[in-house]
Amino acid sequence: MEQRYDLIKRIADAVSVEPTPAEGEMEKEYDLLKRVAEALEGGVRRTRRGPVTAATDLVGATDDIVTYDATARAIAVTLPDAALYENKSRTLKKVAGAFAVTVQSAGSLVEGASSYVLLLGEAVEFNSNGTDWEAF
Repeated sequence: MEQRYDLIKRIADAVSVEPTPAEGEMEKEYDLLKRVAEALEGGVRRTRRGPVTAATDLVGATDDIVTYDATARAIAVTLPDAALYENKSRTLKKVAGAFAVTVQSAGSLVEGASSYVLLLGEAVEFNSNGTDWEAF
């Protein structure tokens, strides 16, 4: 039974579906399978947030796509520790403004450096290799 749930969990991870708490083993499996099926039927759903205008932003576990508007101020963006998100990606885009949008990470490098600056109109997909975030 546990091996089957582990396999379902791996499939869920591949389509970015987070497990939710459920009562028993069967309910847990059913809930996760149902959510995976919904994600596959509608294409892999990616959550979108923004445009963010605050001076700082922490990219969360459910933030797949985040846009930034740096019209009023520079924005410091922090990606989570890459070790916690191996093989996961986050897409960040600067949609407006002359101020800088600087991306850094909590506990890892971003494209081999301590930070990465987004250019106006630039959308970058940051992928975790388990150690650092790589920009594509």
